[in-house]
Amino acid sequence: MQNVLITGGSSGIGEATVELLISRGFNVINLDLKKNNKSFCVKTDLSDLRQIKKNFSFIEKKFGKFHSLVNSAGVTFSKNTTNYSLSDWNKTIAVNLTAPFLLTQLVSKNMIKHKVKGSILNITSIGAELAFPDNPAYQASKGGLKHLSKALAYDLSKYGIRVNSLAPGYTNTPMNKKSFNNKKKRVERSGRTLLKRWGSPEEIAETVYFLLSKKSSFITGSNFIVDGGWTAKGL
Repeated sequence: MQNVLITGGSSGIGEATVELLISRGFNVINLDLKKNNKSFCVKTDLSDLRQIKKNFSFIEKKFGKFHSLVNSAGVTFSKNTTNYSLSDWNKTIAVNLTAPFLLTQLVSKNMIKHKVKGSILNITSIGAELAFPDNPAYQASKGGLKHLSKALAYDLSKYGIRVNSLAPGYTNTPMNKKSFNNKKKRVERSGRTLLKRWGSPEEIAETVYFLLSKKSSFITGSNFIVDGGWTAKGL
């Protein structure tokens, strides 16, 4: 059985991914502030680097080797750029960019030690592809994570470890609950896509599964945009 470490597996895309991977025979370990009874969950504040290291050491001793890592957790604080606080900036960068880097270091060392040619996936956003208003830290963190994925793919390729990123479009998750429940915004954002609708967490999870599986064994350093055609649409 393959061990998969995921962050943010207690809600939204992360939760759907946990459920799908378990149904397909993976053993899933979840790092999140909230518990998810469907997987082995270790309560973790991803803005706390010491806590990440401590908890990783615990699960490494318990499960041994890892085959995959999914950095799915993310935070967002939407505020006007001129009034954006450094505390919100630092929190966003810590959770969305620094934590994935640290966990990739920890997991890749484990993979190298156990000679596992594993797969690492970072969940970014179409905010890493296009500009959106009043959320500079989120977009900077996701843009950074997208390019970090390419850098890591380069550095880890000599060990047979693959690294990719996945950019979801607007998806019906708790993070987007406010705008989804606003009928005007929901219709407007549906219209920005070619498919005229929002995505579901389960649809994103299927792409995650593909990128972790042997079916994607020749794919690394790539960025997969799963947005219903939002970024492809012109006039």
